[in-house]
Amino acid sequence: MSLYDIYSHPDGRVEAVKQGWSWPAVFLGGFWALSKRLWPPAGAAFLIAILGWFTAPFLAGQGIAFETIELAHMVIAALMFRVFGAYGNRWYTTKLQPEGFRRVSKVSDIDASRTINE
Repeated sequence: MSLYDIYSHPDGRVEAVKQGWSWPAVFLGGFWALSKRLWPPAGAAFLIAILGWFTAPFLAGQGIAFETIELAHMVIAALMFRVFGAYGNRWYTTKLQPEGFRRVSKVSDIDASRTINE
């Protein structure tokens, strides 16, 4: 069962933010952050990707085996996606509050399905 925080804006917009782990953030990373207008995490994700891309030839030129470079990139990517999954929803919540959104309730996915079906 998932829990969601419901945020409301004075202009009538409503946002539901899942508490805890964010699978979309894990699989989409920087693109997910862009879709939520989370500029710092998106920028960090793309900066890490670009640095990895440009440092690989340099490291290979220094005599480091390609397999070692590839493994390092995979470990860094795994850590980055782990951070996105763990903190993504929290980052989004932190972004909504200064924009005027206020938490109005907390619901479970079971409560939401009852509301839809009634």
